[in-house]
Amino acid sequence: MEEYGKVLKAWNITYPEIKHYQAESITETDTRCKIIDPPLLNVLMWDESLIRREPKVESGYMIIFVKANTIVYLTKILKQ
Repeated sequence: MEEYGKVLKAWNITYPEIKHYQAESITETDTRCKIIDPPLLNVLMWDESLIRREPKVESGYMIIFVKANTIVYLTKILKQ
């Protein structure tokens, strides 16, 4: 339960910081840096060294890829 409390506290701090970007027109890079990365790093406590941004793959480029042990988080694959 203590871990849940830490995550909830981190979310309650992070959410207001990212919420105001909903009303703005921001770039894909800003979206990743200001909206996607903060919850991954501050709430889910991912280690920055595990995050790979836009790694090249056979089908094009992945936007973001995170792997820790057996947990994998992947968003959007773009064709070249």
